Amino acid sequence: MTLRTSMGPWRATFLATLGITPLVACSSETSGNGGDAGSQAGSTSAGGAATGGSSAGGGSAAGGGGATTGSGGQVTASGGQSASGGASASGGANASGGGGSGSGAAGAGTGGTKNDGGAPDAGRGVCRNPVPRLGPDGKPTGFVDCDGGLTHRPQKLTCATALPRQAACTNPGGAAGSCGHDSDCTTNPNGYCQLTSGGLIQTSCVCQYGCRKDEDCGTGELCGCGDPVGVCVATAGCTTDADCGEGLLCILTNEGCGYIFACQTPKDTCASQADCTETETCDFVTDHHECLPRRACSTGRPFLVEGEARVARRANDAAWALGPAPDVTALDARERGALSAHYTEIALMEHASIAAFARFALELLSLGAPPELLTDTHGAMADETVHAREAFALATAYAGRPVGPGRLAVERSLSDRTPLDIVRTAILEGCIGETVAALEAAEALAHATDLAVKAVLTRVVNDETRHAELAFRFVQWALESGPEELRGATATELVALVSSELRHADAAEHEGAEPSQALRGHGLLGRGTRGHIRQRALSEVVLPCARAVVARGGAARASLEANAVV
Repeated sequence: MTLRTSMGPWRATFLATLGITPLVACSSETSGNGGDAGSQAGSTSAGGAATGGSSAGGGSAAGGGGATTGSGGQVTASGGQSASGGASASGGANASGGGGSGSGAAGAGTGGTKNDGGAPDAGRGVCRNPVPRLGPDGKPTGFVDCDGGLTHRPQKLTCATALPRQAACTNPGGAAGSCGHDSDCTTNPNGYCQLTSGGLIQTSCVCQYGCRKDEDCGTGELCGCGDPVGVCVATAGCTTDADCGEGLLCILTNEGCGYIFACQTPKDTCASQADCTETETCDFVTDHHECLPRRACSTGRPFLVEGEARVARRANDAAWALGPAPDVTALDARERGALSAHYTEIALMEHASIAAFARFALELLSLGAPPELLTDTHGAMADETVHAREAFALATAYAGRPVGPGRLAVERSLSDRTPLDIVRTAILEGCIGETVAALEAAEALAHATDLAVKAVLTRVVNDETRHAELAFRFVQWALESGPEELRGATATELVALVSSELRHADAAEHEGAEPSQALRGHGLLGRGTRGHIRQRALSEVVLPCARAVVARGGAARASLEANAVV
């Protein structure tokens, strides 16, 4: 896969910002080969560094923002979860950042042969041995499970609830959580206490907030009934089978980093997970379903609270939408829907990033950080506000209706955070998240043709690059001049966290259908491209710079110790 964005300029920029000579820092990491096409030939070592060549030359540009991951609510098949079937859903955004326990199944489907240029008719509109999905009250929910795990929605019903449950939520790992019982979760309706894997930080019991009917969810979502209550799941134009036309079903599949209900189409090459290999998922890609390689989800700067990335729910609010308007005259309804969903996710992520920087400012004060870091943090918070407003403006223009954020839950966002927790979050949110977001933005802009989109994405790439630099500068300060107890721990955590993220990135070649030229012209990247960018950003930019920061920090400390300064 050939990227239009070269990694080298970003790596050099970050190193120069940190006062590190690029040739010294990264000479053993990469070797230029004149272009991106062959740069992935190297393997990823256990330490995480790519041993292949980095691109040389090539234009870098800006664009597109990171995808918003949801918060860990599970969507499981009634027949059980497997490595290639069920998965953790990330699309159920809600006011507290919790996704809840959902109702769908990402399991195997019926009929069809993968990669045959189009699933046979038997794979569409067919549900073999249908079994109505029952709620906690034993009554049908409107969802139906079929042989192999295919799930579709023939009718819309109100979900039953088993809340509040009397049993306590306990964490086998022992880490403290934010709740112990469902009765502790009262911020919003349908609250319950759920053990979550915690994503990047830790496993803990946290409050989740569900739904009982579609109207409880945001625009572009439906309520997937489950136990103990429903979860909001994204849709791409259908809420029941009747929305899809004769012989087609409204089915639940993946969409890169989140689950989504979408109509089957004649272009589909898979009906469900059964049509794909164990290293692939049956994903909804813009306007059809296709088997694509599994990958780690990319994000911008997530607002991490107790291990979860919190975002607000979508709301029909025009107050946040302020920015240039794209030209939508040449787009059909499906293309506009895909772009509205894309920029809504970006906007909610940018909105949550405002909170991440607000918290970071308080944490800098708590650590005694220098004023330059604090000044730049306040500037970054203002940048994210502009990003959010412009992304909501794009989402509103494509949707043809107001799109904005609801309330963002910030409870417990400062609770029990140690200095090392602050450093870890800065590495994950900033050094990794912002770097990947900047590079995704650069690639999106390289393909964009709409003038309004290009203006928005140009701002994004410039600002997100500065935000990533800010994170590296903070980590460098913590390692060289921060509180004594942080210095050695920071050196260990920096390389360890980046290496861990790289090991979990899909190092294989990322294939799959790309969006149409019209969608790319409006800044929408394909899932495979984004996965490819993440892997290369981690291996060719973040990890080499992390190692250089650690090496410089060790040299600085040795010099100070030799002169009896520490």
